[in-house]
Parts: sequence; structure tokens; C-alpha cells
Amino acid sequence: MAKIIRAGSALLAIALVGCGAKARSVDVRLGSLTVHLETSPAKIAILDSDGQPLLSGLAGGAVQPGAPPYVAAAFGSAQASWQELYGSFLVDEPDPKWQGVKRLSNIRIANDQSGVTFGLEGPDGGGTGSINLVADGTLAISLSVPGKNRASAAFQCGASEHFIGFGAETADVDERGQTVPIWVSEQGIGKVADDDPPADWFFRGTRHQSYFPVPFFVSSGGYGVRADTTRRTTFAMCSEKSDAWRLEAWEGTLAFHLFYGPSPLEVIRRHSDLEGRAPVPPDFAFAPWNDAILGSQSVRQVASVLRQNHIPSSVIWTEDWAGGVHTGDNYNLTYQWSVDRTLYPDVEKLASELHQAGFKFLAYFNTFLESDAAHYPAAIANHYEIEQADGTPYLFDSARFKKTSLVDLTNPAAADWMAGFLDAAIDLGFDGWMADYAEWLPVDAKLFSGEDAEAVHQRYPVLWQKLNERVLGARKDKVDRLVFVRSGYSGSQPIAHQVVWGGDQNTEFSADDGLPTVIPIGLGLGIAGMPYFGSDIAGYQTPPGHPDSTKELFFRWTELGALSPVMRTHHGVAPALEWSFQRDAETLAHYGRWARIHLKLFPYLHAAAAEAAQDGAPLMRALALGFPGDDRAWSATDEYLLGPSLLVAPVTTMGATSRSVYFPAGHWLPLFDARFDVPAVAPIVFPVDGPGDQMVAAPVTELPLYARAGTVLVLLPGGVDTLAPSSAAGVTDLAAIGDGREVVALGGASGDFVESTGLAYHFAWSHAPDPAARFDWNGVALPTCALPPAIPAAPCASFDGVAPQVIAYVTGPGTLTVKDGGGSAASLTASGGAADRALLLRIRW
Repeated sequence: MAKIIRAGSALLAIALVGCGAKARSVDVRLGSLTVHLETSPAKIAILDSDGQPLLSGLAGGAVQPGAPPYVAAAFGSAQASWQELYGSFLVDEPDPKWQGVKRLSNIRIANDQSGVTFGLEGPDGGGTGSINLVADGTLAISLSVPGKNRASAAFQCGASEHFIGFGAETADVDERGQTVPIWVSEQGIGKVADDDPPADWFFRGTRHQSYFPVPFFVSSGGYGVRADTTRRTTFAMCSEKSDAWRLEAWEGTLAFHLFYGPSPLEVIRRHSDLEGRAPVPPDFAFAPWNDAILGSQSVRQVASVLRQNHIPSSVIWTEDWAGGVHTGDNYNLTYQWSVDRTLYPDVEKLASELHQAGFKFLAYFNTFLESDAAHYPAAIANHYEIEQADGTPYLFDSARFKKTSLVDLTNPAAADWMAGFLDAAIDLGFDGWMADYAEWLPVDAKLFSGEDAEAVHQRYPVLWQKLNERVLGARKDKVDRLVFVRSGYSGSQPIAHQVVWGGDQNTEFSADDGLPTVIPIGLGLGIAGMPYFGSDIAGYQTPPGHPDSTKELFFRWTELGALSPVMRTHHGVAPALEWSFQRDAETLAHYGRWARIHLKLFPYLHAAAAEAAQDGAPLMRALALGFPGDDRAWSATDEYLLGPSLLVAPVTTMGATSRSVYFPAGHWLPLFDARFDVPAVAPIVFPVDGPGDQMVAAPVTELPLYARAGTVLVLLPGGVDTLAPSSAAGVTDLAAIGDGREVVALGGASGDFVESTGLAYHFAWSHAPDPAARFDWNGVALPTCALPPAIPAAPCASFDGVAPQVIAYVTGPGTLTVKDGGGSAASLTASGGAADRALLLRIRW
């Protein structure tokens, strides 16, 4: 017998007893959702705003010994044993001896309809549960039994339900059929295909081993879940049972948030409402970054090559600023925290020169305390390191095989001490740094705060990020700065001044740890709330017996990097052996072209960043976020949406010169091919109507890139060198081009676009113009002019029948109208901006 409870003026207590063989139930409305509770056997379900099942818990009851607890909720206890080496963790856990919850009792509903509490009967002594309304469509659910340190709850899987998310995962986008452990660790160098640790577990990773796991997923069923714990969790996503998924927490309370959509982007919005959203990074983050090492003159040479060839770049990052050592072909950092005056004797002057040329200058830091570092004695003398139980320094072997500890970031004095070194780097002229590592905190360390290190382990990257945020935020000189990180957890999302890179991929096309893994990592991080993502172009690690990066790999990774939110090079672990952007003339030209494409996308990417700051929508999006009703879209691992409108299909297979692209529903037009702004060697690729698969040509210099009909793609004009301010002659920065833009409108539908600055564009489409079309600008006929690349002195327009497209050069805000015998075929309006703004307008179809 079900009762819909509407609270009165006092707390309601409902005692429910069995009615014959039938269970009693209560429905409680919390905002737009309904909580459905059954008492015996215990069952918890959440219904959506239409009264349909959203999250359906399994029935309570006993758990079969030795089996996973597929009941409404279960609790147990276990004492795991841990091994840690080089930032990887091997865990052995005995059976928790699960006891299932059998009944719910003593249901109480808050008088303001904000929540419901109930008793859990079955485990030793029983426990309590609560479901509270956080915001409309968001519920906080907690199930707890005192004296236990393991908790689990299980829910039904829909027959075709998909699950995307979980942070930086290398193998999958859809995790249905996978068991995903959430534990911050080194990712491993190479990976096995499953989650069974290999014999060399301290070197190779398992399938789901991750620098940046996040206990959050989005379901195609219209909801999302985030576990609310810093301890280890496991998500068994229809893997242990094909018709149920299970969440397990390594503590006696299972706490999680449920987010209602029904669309995946709405789930992400609600999650980011709770978690906080990543602030938009400075403009310079959206221009290419280039690494340069081996001393001041080497850095100057890299900067000179970029500027002399007008290859756009806004960042030089120099990770060996504090020293480096060659070991054979490898080049390793010394993990010092102050400048190496042998390599960089004039670092202040170097920083000033780079700033004048429009480069931001980034360094490198991590929280290791290597025993031969200059700052190590002070750390030990002041007890700023993590410690053993007896108070002695906790030492382990670093990646450089040196005895090492970590800064205890739970100690405010230790954090202040390290902040002094970060501040000193800024004083030298650095604008930020790679904030590396933070995955290595041992679970048995003694911490200043007195907290259990196992519970702090996954928070340690967040503490490291907050320290960086504090240091950068304390500067009130209006200089833009940032850091980039590879590790993190829930709580990382709202921290300012940072972007994320995907960690140390191998320098190869391998599916376990090479180029193909970058796409799932970026998509998972975006879903989790980290939208500003990039990777090491051509990878970083070259394990023994594996290939160094090749020219082909560099070309393909450059293309992917250019169509990522952040484009960044890295020299690799063996710089002399790895391919680089200036290795030969062809590579320089290829890298330069894609760097220009990346920079031209700045207005589009920055508008997407403004959207991310407003509602959490990532820049690099799984196809399911744009096409939630398309079953294929939920499982795509090798293509994605960049922002709302661009379909990117990188080539990640060695030797491939074409690839099959899945096109979701709609009319898709190619952007960069032989008809638009690229060398004539590119193939002509024609529009495609989805849904369906299409084989697309992709020579090594190209990648399939399409836009939806109706897209208004706003680009920077050519010739911009940097998005950082520059005072150097011959260097064009963002301020120099003002409101000048190139605008590409894709026919087949109408559309709009608004830049983050407020500049707006409206595209109205009626039909494809015929070759005799006329062109008006603000009602005045435009004369005919030559096709690009020549830029005319006066406004004019042309019809290009090969593309086909209309091209117009105009000045100031206004409307381009294309008319033929059928009337107005199309119009493109640019609103706002300076009266003399230079516009190159293209209408393509």
C-alpha cells in the first residue's frame, strides 16, 4: 500500500508494518523528484518528474558469502594491505563478509519537505539512511552503519544503459561492462587490458589506473551519480551482473549525490553547481605552448624560430630551469626549487625578453623532497615532511631512484614554506609552472593534521592545487598566470589558474598508453568538470624496447593537439631522439599551419569556455553530450565534439591515410580541406548527412574536421602571433587586431554565435545561391573582387563555384545579403564592435 506523504507543520514519523504478504511503501516528493521507499524487503528508488523510475535500487536481503552484495545496501569490514612503489599501489583486501540490509524502519519526513530519514535493519546493530534535497533535481543520499568500514548499494541497469565519466580514463568512454576503481595513482607506463595487476605492477598500469580519477558518471538513463568520499571507491557498472550496477565505498557510510537531467549536459550542470566550475583561464592559454630546455640560449633559439616563422605561440615553458642531468639519452630534472645559474645565468633577462616578444614563461615544480635537494635539510629540520609513525622522515624511492619524502601539505607552516619558493620563481619572471605529480602520498604516513593518510591520499593533489591557486591569486599586479597539472580528484574543479594535461603517454600509436588514449582522457576529464585539457604532443615516455616518436606520430599528434582546448609541445624523456617541431622544414611547416589553425579558433574556444564557466559544459565533448538520443554516440572513443558544433575525428592509427567517421544526425560540412585555407594537397571532402559511417580520406597532414549546418564559426584573422601582450616590433598580439574577424557560416540551416566579449553574429539561410547571385553590404551592392588570398583595399565580394561559397571583405558591423532569382538566399549579420572592424565573411554550403 503506497502513501504519498505531504508534510504538515511537524516532523512526521510513519511506522509501516506488513499487510499480509505485501510490502508497504511511501512516496515522498522532494522538489521535482519522488523518493520511493519500501520497508520489507528494503528498497529505495527515485522517480523522475514524470513519475518514471530514474534510479531503481535492488531489494534488500541476505548476501551470499563470498559474492558481491547485490542487495539494496550492505555493510562489512575488511583490513586491506597496501604496497606502494613509484606512485603505484597494489591492494589486497579480504572478503568484507557483507551483511545485507533487509528492512527499512522509522521513516521520518522533514516538515519542510527537504528530506527523509529512515532506519536500516539487518547488519549488526543496524544503521541509518537519509535522502535530502540539495537543489531541485539534486539529492544527497547517505546510508551508514556504525562500526563498519565497507558500504555498498546496488541499482538496476537498463538493458541499453550507458555510463560515461570517471575522470581521466585511457581505454573507454562508456564504462558499461567495466569495474572502475577510483584511486589517485601513477597511470603506469604502458597498460594491461584489465584491472588484474601484472607482475611489474609498479611499472605497468592496469586498465583503469589513473592520475585524475573522479567518482562521477553520467547515465544515458537521465541521471548522474557522484560518490561523496575521499577514500577508495569502486563502481561496478553492469560488470559483475549484467542487469545491475553497484557502488562500493571503503568506509562505513555510503554517501553520494544523485543528479537528474534528463539530458547529459543538464546532469553535468547540476554536478558543477554542486562541485564548482573551473574559471576561464587567461587568453594566452588558448594559443600554442612550446617547451624549451637546455639553457638560456636554447630557449632564445626556440623563441626566435617561432617568431621568425610567424608560428603563433604564447607560452615558453622551461622545465629544467632548476637543473637537469643527462643519463644516457634520457634527460632528467633535478627536482630543485631554485634556478640553476649554470644553465640559466640570466634568467631574469631571459624572462624580460620573452615577455616583450609576447611569451609567457613557465617553470616546473613538484612536492617531492629528494634527499640531495638543496631545500631538503630545512624541510627535515622543521618537520615539513610526511613522517613515519615514530616521527622520523617517511622516505621512499623517487622516480630518479633517490631517497625522497613529500611536503606535508596538511601542515600550514610547510605549505607556507613551499609557497616561498613558488613566490621566488614569480619574482624571477616566471608566469606559472607545471605543478607535477601529487599521486604518491603513502597511505600509512603520519600527517601533521592527524588525519588518516588513506583518507587524505586523494585530497593531496587538491591540496597541491590549492597551494598554487593561493600563490598566484595573492599577486595583485594584474599579470596573467597559470599552472598545469596532471593529477586531481573531486574538489579540483573550481580551483583557479590551472589547466590539465593528460599525463605521460608513450611516444607511439599504441592503444594501451599512446596517442589513442588522449581522446578518452580528455572526454572523461571534461565530463568531470575539467574543461581545459591538452596533452604532450608526440608523447613523453619511451619505455625500453618501444619506439621513439616518429615524424608521422608528431604530425598526427599535432593535429589532435591543435583541435584540443590547449595545444602544447613536450621534448620527451630523450629529447635528442624524439621528433620535434623544428626537426625539418616539412615538420616546421606542418606544425606552423596547425598552430595557426588552433590560434584562429580562439573566439570559438573562448566562447565555449564562457559556457563552461556558466553551466559546466566541457570544451572537448563526448558525442553523447550533443546527441544523447543516439546509442552510438555514447560509446565513441576516437572522435568528439569541440565545443557545440565541430566534429573532430583524429587519425590515431599508424600508417592510416583514411578513416571511418561516424556522423550523428544532421548535415555536416567539412571545414579544412582543399577548398578552404590549406595547401592544395588536401583531399576534397564533401558534405555528409548523418547518422551513419563514412570513409574519409586523411593524408598524414590532415584530419577529418566537420561542422554542423547552421554553424557560425568565428575566427581570428591570419597573422596573429600571440594572445599574450607584446611590445616587440613585428609581433602581432590580440590587441593589435581589435575586432577584426574571419567568419565562416555553414549553409543548410540558420544559426547564431556570440563571442565571450559580446560580439554577435546571426546567419539566416534560405537556399543555396546560384552563380549569378548579387551581394549587398548594409543594403549597398558590393563590387566583385578576386578570391583569396589577396586582401582588397575596398569592400567587395565573390562567388566561388568550386567550394561553393560566397566570400566578402567588408568593414564595420552590418549585414551581408546574398540574393538571386529566388530572392534572399542567405544573410550574415555581424553586430557590435568598432566601426572600422575588418571582416572576412564566408558563406559555405
